[in-house]
Amino acid sequence: MKTHFSLLLVLVFQTPLRGEPLPAITLDERTVGALGITASPVTPQRVADPVTATAHVGLDPARTRSVATFFSGQIARDLVQAGQTVEAGQPLAVLKSREVAEALTRWVEADSKLASARQIYERERELRPQQLTTEDDFLTARAAYQEAKAQQTAALQKALFARSQTDLEALRDGDSLPDLTEITLTSPITGTIIQKSAYAGDAVELNSELFEVADLTSLLIEIQVPLKAASFLQTGDSVEFHTVVGEHRKQSATVERLESTLNPQALTVQAFARFDQAEGSWIVGTPVQVHLFDSDLKAAPAVPRTALVTIAGTPHLFLSQGNKQFQPIAVSLGRTSQTLAEITSELPADAQVVGTGANLLLAAWEDATNQ
Repeated sequence: MKTHFSLLLVLVFQTPLRGEPLPAITLDERTVGALGITASPVTPQRVADPVTATAHVGLDPARTRSVATFFSGQIARDLVQAGQTVEAGQPLAVLKSREVAEALTRWVEADSKLASARQIYERERELRPQQLTTEDDFLTARAAYQEAKAQQTAALQKALFARSQTDLEALRDGDSLPDLTEITLTSPITGTIIQKSAYAGDAVELNSELFEVADLTSLLIEIQVPLKAASFLQTGDSVEFHTVVGEHRKQSATVERLESTLNPQALTVQAFARFDQAEGSWIVGTPVQVHLFDSDLKAAPAVPRTALVTIAGTPHLFLSQGNKQFQPIAVSLGRTSQTLAEITSELPADAQVVGTGANLLLAAWEDATNQ
């Protein structure tokens, strides 16, 4: 059954771009909506079929930190949960450990011995030029000072795993401090807790990894690049990726690193591209597909292939001229891909090309012109 639309045909004789001018067609607003007609400007694009590569969203190792304990003990309190966003310096858990108290006590003792040894050594050094002390006493004092300094330095290094320099100075000066057996584990960066193995009451060993914190505002796409694309993909190239399951989403990323080792089974090389996400919409591990183009391929004026229609054996485009009026014009084509066609003929300035609904518009135009 032939479908009729409410049409108003207007013949417009203008200077043709190629061949004879064709009449424009004016449609009412209801018909434009029914045909789903939309128009957009012609933009420069790379007209080529991309090389499709598999990939997945991954963490950036440079923006991921593990939180470990340098003392064995027991978790007194766990303060955050997996998936929670934390700030740099925010407490994650409290560890109770006798080793902490021992480390702090050892530092206080070593610091006190160093102060005493320094005082004796400085006195001997002042007296020696006046020959008010013996060479042996001077050398003994210097050796004792050097030994005390080494012991204090070693004790300080371990004590700093448990307390800040400010807390240690307060402890040395005799100011009151919280329980010396407790140590607060804090987040080294602002990010999200992606792994947690510290729960209240758990016993932990030396160097146990208790938390992993990742900055999810910047992620990597780990791309398996086919050999035919490895020859032209370069660092700094912009690549576009999209989801392969679930809700369709797409985004662009910038290639940061290309591996030189070939996967002999898949005949691919690995590449890493970075992208930023402010709202955390991408989940680590999400499988995606990446479209890879030769960066040497220059962009050219192009339209979707769906915008092309054939009139009398010649490719045409419908230009939107405003007020629901559409003018078919003949065009010359250059390169084509599965989705795009390069336009090599000149188009009017600010041309708006019908990209969606062009075939239905052609049917309406032919129906009107044949009446």
